[in-house]
Amino acid sequence: MNWNLIKEKYPESFHLAKWFWLGQTHLEPFEEFNIVPRMRANPRFLYDFFDEQGIFITVSYDRAYQFFWWQITNEDAKCENMYWTHPPSEAIYKTRTEAEEQAFLRAFKILEEKL
Repeated sequence: MNWNLIKEKYPESFHLAKWFWLGQTHLEPFEEFNIVPRMRANPRFLYDFFDEQGIFITVSYDRAYQFFWWQITNEDAKCENMYWTHPPSEAIYKTRTEAEEQAFLRAFKILEEKL
């Protein structure tokens, strides 16, 4: 995850994620405390964070074609599905991590638009 890019492009969403992460880790925030390297250590907390925001991320594997893809559903049952709505070159990921990163970036964009 490129946290500096997220912080720059989606500042309000980043701020919410930062406070959510601090609450999960029970760390105290300080002015001089650089949270970005610590958030890089385990981005898996983002599933819980986005669930709390009403943005539900699913990463799936297509066994027949051997690739990962992602889907985002929100509280209004609106769905963005990388598998069906994007060209194969954009929708296919060789690893779960690649698919997750792209799904999280899209989720940050959706949340930023919502805030």
